Amino acid sequence: MIIQNGVIRNYYVIAPYILCGLMDTTCGMVRGLGRAWLPMLVSLTGACLLRIVWIWTFFRWTHTLEMLYISYPISWIVTAAVHAVCYFVIWKKLRAKLEEMERCQAQMKAANQAIRRHKTDEARAAALVALGFSEAEAQTLVKPDYVGRLGFP
Repeated sequence: MIIQNGVIRNYYVIAPYILCGLMDTTCGMVRGLGRAWLPMLVSLTGACLLRIVWIWTFFRWTHTLEMLYISYPISWIVTAAVHAVCYFVIWKKLRAKLEEMERCQAQMKAANQAIRRHKTDEARAAALVALGFSEAEAQTLVKPDYVGRLGFP
């Protein structure tokens, strides 16, 4: 009986154990994007709470060792899937933020080039306004800072 139960455990828990690694990898991917609380909460919910709910519901209806052990790979799959969804949502937001920063950087580089290209403050301000800066922003950029630099540092 003990060996038979061990074989059942191996079949339901150890054979699909790669799913646990997949769950941990997707969790680390979300952490790598700078989020620590979200993967922790998803892992606790998926690996702990889901199994408790499983025991209270499905295991209660079918009280077998197989029904208990199948909760492990199911919780790994569900948790990995939720981590993957979180990863792609966060990645999409970060990509949008990065694209906006790159757009701002390109605008700053163009402003610095316009400032270097023109010699008078009026010509510099006019070039900055032509690039899309307001008149007030252009006046601020052509005025030297505390070390005498013009434009964006």
